[in-house]
Amino acid sequence: MGNIDLTESDLTNIVKKTFEGNTDSKERKTTLTASEAANLWNQYLGDSSSICMYTFYHKHTQDKDIQSILEFALQLSKLHIKKITDLFNQADYPIPIGYTLEDDVNFEAPRIFSEPLIIYDLEIMTIHGITAYSLAISACERDDIRNYYIECSVQASELLNKLISLSKSRGNFDKSPVIPPPQDITFVEKKGLISDLLADPKPLNVMEISNLFFNVKKTILLKVGTMAFSQIAQHDDVRKFLAKAADQSDRSIRSLSALLQQDNLPTPHTWEADVFPITISPFSDKLMMFHIGFKMSAAIAYYGTGLATSMRADVIATYAKLMTGLMSEANEWLNLMVKYRWLEQQPQAVDRKALSQR
Repeated sequence: MGNIDLTESDLTNIVKKTFEGNTDSKERKTTLTASEAANLWNQYLGDSSSICMYTFYHKHTQDKDIQSILEFALQLSKLHIKKITDLFNQADYPIPIGYTLEDDVNFEAPRIFSEPLIIYDLEIMTIHGITAYSLAISACERDDIRNYYIECSVQASELLNKLISLSKSRGNFDKSPVIPPPQDITFVEKKGLISDLLADPKPLNVMEISNLFFNVKKTILLKVGTMAFSQIAQHDDVRKFLAKAADQSDRSIRSLSALLQQDNLPTPHTWEADVFPITISPFSDKLMMFHIGFKMSAAIAYYGTGLATSMRADVIATYAKLMTGLMSEANEWLNLMVKYRWLEQQPQAVDRKALSQR
């Protein structure tokens, strides 16, 4: 091979082209990693479902403060849908069907939740959103997508501040338990799990209290959602599944609350009375099942966090039992979603085996 003589001008142009990233830059703007595609896909489905529900709630409330918050939440979700659509189009990805006002909302139906419960639901869902955005920030490689999720996180935090302020002003906010400050720093004395179970358990630590309290709050929302939707679902098997899930959620609430009550700690108040006894559905079964499936998935993740960060054997055992029950329910949920063709297939890796067997 002959020698290649590069002039100083040639080297300058190569360095300039490298740092400008002409080819790479275009590729980065038109391709998505699996992590980026997964986060955008899931967010699209979540925001399209939020638009349906919050538009309905907005139409059926006269409270100006609640209307203002719902308008802000809707504005964010609509902006997200537009942004994700643009990113998918640039990468030649299909746009998910998701959920629409035309197909999944009956605006003539009466409201099924009280206004305070609507705010409570939006508060918990916003917390889930902030968690998802934080994970997306760490998983996405493209600068523009990572910055987009940073912006989403800031906006969701602003929404959460509005929601908590409104709940506090109305006397509907459940404050996490307050414990007196310790007098000194002490160290854990290692014990085996079996001996821990047989002995009187030590008082809950602040991490265990925090996780238990917030897991009760989130499970209460799962219960009232499944209870309400079981009243209005159109398919018999969906109604039965939701009613069964409501019973399971009630048992979970009792198990988690009992751990707090053993240490004379308060538990969040329940919201059953804020579910109205109606049988006309404002939402499609597809939309309601997606909403419940998301909350089940989130509960499994949060229970896992509670298990991993607990030191008391009875707390660990409780979380393990609840997670087993929830995963069984999630399998039933999956079967119904597949049965009625309500579950859109996420983008997958290329099936090389299938291609080789053509």
